[in-house]
Amino acid sequence: MPPDLLMRAMQVMNVEFSQGYGMTENTGMTTMLAAEDHKPPVIPDASVGRPLAGVELKIVDGGGIALSPVRSARCGSSQPR
Repeated sequence: MPPDLLMRAMQVMNVEFSQGYGMTENTGMTTMLAAEDHKPPVIPDASVGRPLAGVELKIVDGGGIALSPVRSARCGSSQPR
């Protein structure tokens, strides 16, 4: 959701939002943006949130090489089954 629409919805509807992200391959949620992550001045633009307990994340480039967290990349994860 675009940050400006999210902020407007929170003000107009007087609600809090939480967002979760996961893939069917992971059998559930792996990361979450909690309600407090949506309050100004923090705006969750292009974030999938923090990893949930028991989830390990690895940031890699297109070739699977691990990157530092400050670079833009796709994300892979593993969690206990």
